[in-house]
Amino acid sequence: MDCALEHWREWKAKCALDRCAPAAREALREFAVRRFRRCLSRGNLPDYAPDAETDAPHAWHLFETHLLTAATRQGKRYKDWLFERGAGAEADLARAIEGGAALILRGVVREYLRQEWSPPHVLSLQTVLGSDGGSLTLEDLLPGDWDTAEDVCRRELEDLARREAQKFFRRCRRPERIALLARTLQVSLAHPAATAAAGCRKTLLFSSLNRLADTVKSGLLQRYAAEDPAVVRRLALAVFEALSALVFRWGRAEKSAAGLFREAGGRPEPVRRRRHKA
Repeated sequence: MDCALEHWREWKAKCALDRCAPAAREALREFAVRRFRRCLSRGNLPDYAPDAETDAPHAWHLFETHLLTAATRQGKRYKDWLFERGAGAEADLARAIEGGAALILRGVVREYLRQEWSPPHVLSLQTVLGSDGGSLTLEDLLPGDWDTAEDVCRRELEDLARREAQKFFRRCRRPERIALLARTLQVSLAHPAATAAAGCRKTLLFSSLNRLADTVKSGLLQRYAAEDPAVVRRLALAVFEALSALVFRWGRAEKSAAGLFREAGGRPEPVRRRRHKA
């Protein structure tokens, strides 16, 4: 972690880095310039040479300007998003802020390269098309765009889902694991290979899978009662996908599950087309 939490809070409270104490100014500018240079170095710019006198204030100025002028798809200013994303996790707040700031700086550098280092005859994605005074740009024609806030939230959700899946996996009994493995491999729970692997009848396999789904759903709703229900539903689906991957790896090492893999055609990876919905 490069900057202390009090440096970030001081900057937020005073709105501009130049109003902060020298310690905060130095730490935050160093944070920005280090990542700014790291991103620039990946661009293989022929005439760029790091300049300690100009890079630090320049990098922070671009970063701060982006925070104040740009917004997420939901219309939230990035500066507000930067501090809100770590709310409720005081111990990790500084790390959460730095992680978000580093991703935002990548977008800042992309825009900087577009404006200052574009090769001749290369059109910007922001080039307005046509001559009728419209606002349609090349970027509007792309199938999608990258959003820092959404990308961070997606990765955090996936990380959380993997941690939760580990907890549920450790508590899963054998019929539940076999039932989920069969569903992951797209093998019917009524197939003899499934009942033989679980050592029980198909009715118990069906009830085991339903019980696992209920356990995951109720457990997440209880642990994350303060969260938006839509977010918890997304988390539940992500947990089931991560849990399926864990069960798949477990099943590969289980001799009793070999029949399931033979029936599935020896698939080397979990099938993701059909996910059990919690």
